[in-house]
Amino acid sequence: MNHSYSILFIILVSIYEYYKTKESMFVFLLPIIIWFAMPSFYYRLIVFLIFCIAKAIQLIASKNILKSQFLAMYLIGAALLCFEYGDLIFRI
Repeated sequence: MNHSYSILFIILVSIYEYYKTKESMFVFLLPIIIWFAMPSFYYRLIVFLIFCIAKAIQLIASKNILKSQFLAMYLIGAALLCFEYGDLIFRI
């Protein structure tokens, strides 16, 4: 079984974002659904990277200074994902 601390970090950040903002339950359900719905680990990595980038773009577009901590956390999660599994994600 593959143990990915970066994916665990992303899931925990999304749960923490829901806990702090109480905006939408979809924020933390989406990573959990991705984890159980994707058939292979390779596709999970790609979708989690896209999820982090999309959340970062969403937080930049909201222009809310209070959510800048979540922006930093999602960018750190994307960077961890790239450093941990960059050879799998970016293979040609």
